[in-house]
Amino acid sequence: MEKARGNGYKLHWERLHRNVRKKSFAVRAIIHWNNLRRDMVESLSEEEKIQRYSILSELYERIGFHRKSAFFKRIAAMQCAAPSIPEPGWRACYKLLLETLPGYSLSLDPKDFSKGTHRGWAAVQMRLLHELVYASRRMGNPALCVRHLSFLLQTMLDFLSDQVMAKCLPLVTPAAKNFAGKL
Repeated sequence: MEKARGNGYKLHWERLHRNVRKKSFAVRAIIHWNNLRRDMVESLSEEEKIQRYSILSELYERIGFHRKSAFFKRIAAMQCAAPSIPEPGWRACYKLLLETLPGYSLSLDPKDFSKGTHRGWAAVQMRLLHELVYASRRMGNPALCVRHLSFLLQTMLDFLSDQVMAKCLPLVTPAAKNFAGKL
């Protein structure tokens, strides 16, 4: 970061990826970002940020950029549960995360997943499923949490590392015991 006029949060275009198409857009965006006043950058409330990300998502959806739309909706979802919010909106976060699924070629219907056929980026899909698990757990809905976690294990098993599997199993086991007693 460099101290200069503007908002104090300087970005450096020299450090970006060398892809010419990405660089040219990034250079233009960074020039505008660096010229914003600090009070403009810091004055947005969390609700305003969520609204702006949601609007961006809708615009990208309208022009057919579904993955980019899902990306901004996912950012809006994470903003709903930002640490700076005194009472995070986990239900709103969960709802927005569910709306991102089609943009990442993901469905929560196990019938849509057959062995050996996978569409989309597995790493992003696993991250999104993990965020659904976390949001449902924070909402206080352990049944939904277990459902998403078991779906993650069922559909993404081929892509999970041993370390991730070791982290997932302790989450599923106690929850499964709780539900076995209630059935």
